[in-house]
Amino acid sequence: MPIVNYAIQNRTKSEDGALLPIGARAEVLAGLESCNTAPDHAGGNVLYGPGLQIHMLPGEDPIRQMNLIITEPDIAWEVILRMREQFRWRFTDLETGDSL
Repeated sequence: MPIVNYAIQNRTKSEDGALLPIGARAEVLAGLESCNTAPDHAGGNVLYGPGLQIHMLPGEDPIRQMNLIITEPDIAWEVILRMREQFRWRFTDLETGDSL
C-alpha cells in the first residue's frame, strides 16, 4: 500500500500574501490531542494518530508547516477530515499538488 504525504499549512494569508503560521507549538499539540494524535514521548517531533503520523520540525515555534503521512488510509481519513474542519488547515498532496 503506498504511503501518502501531505503538507499541512494554515489557510489564512497575511497582508503580504504569505501563509500565516499554523499556531504556537503548545497550542497545536494541545489541539491535536483532541484528535487522538500526540508524540510518543515529551518533546517528540513525530505525532502518532489513528492511521497517520505528523512530523514537525524540531524546535519550530510557531509551527509554519507540518508533514502528514497516512499509514493506514482506512482509519486515517475520518481523523484527517475532522482536523481539516476543526483547525481550518490546508492539506496539500506533496505528489500531485492537490489540496483537500
